[in-house]
Amino acid sequence: MLTGWPHRSRQQLSDPDRQGAPHLALEVTRILYYRARYYDAQVGRFLSEDPIRFRGRSANFYGYAMQDPVLLIDPSGERYCKYDNCFKIFQQAIKNFSRKNFDATANATPVLDPRSPALASFSQNFLVGGSNTTLISQSLPYGAGGITISGPQGTVILLGPNAYIHSNDPDATYLHELIHAYTHLDDDQVFNLFKPYGLRHLNPGSYDITLWIMSDCKNTVSSQ
Repeated sequence: MLTGWPHRSRQQLSDPDRQGAPHLALEVTRILYYRARYYDAQVGRFLSEDPIRFRGRSANFYGYAMQDPVLLIDPSGERYCKYDNCFKIFQQAIKNFSRKNFDATANATPVLDPRSPALASFSQNFLVGGSNTTLISQSLPYGAGGITISGPQGTVILLGPNAYIHSNDPDATYLHELIHAYTHLDDDQVFNLFKPYGLRHLNPGSYDITLWIMSDCKNTVSSQ
């Protein structure tokens, strides 16, 4: 997903690009070191897979900044940086919030497509334990982009087709569900938690949480 700013070594020299970002390269080979991995400027690709793998929200482990390096950066090479203001809000609103623990939750929480034929015969209790026998294929509420299911054996995020429609942002839907996975709060509790920070319940369901995240947690705009 996101790969960090270059790190200087004695073998490297400054080579500012057209946007002013300091690309630091090996003098002969033109190999750029971006903290998390190396980039071959001549070939035009990274030499190794993104260390955060599927947590980068893509099956392409050789991508950069979700293919949007103009708007997105990642200083460490291992962190999601799209909604930075949201994480400032989380720090204020969520008791004992820790970005390290939030990232650990993201690492530990599988993201599945409920439409997958491989999941067709499985129920929620098979994945997370407990007594809920609702089939995974039937677990996503009508019109919802995602849902978080939890049980005594863990937590799973389901992202459906509505997470990818043109008016939505799958990354905002994913972050919405990560809030549930991290806090174990339901939708009503999330609305109450973030109400002092601009979140408003203007539309049916919980889509306003995703809209609020899409505004970088600054305000909710009604979709109706």
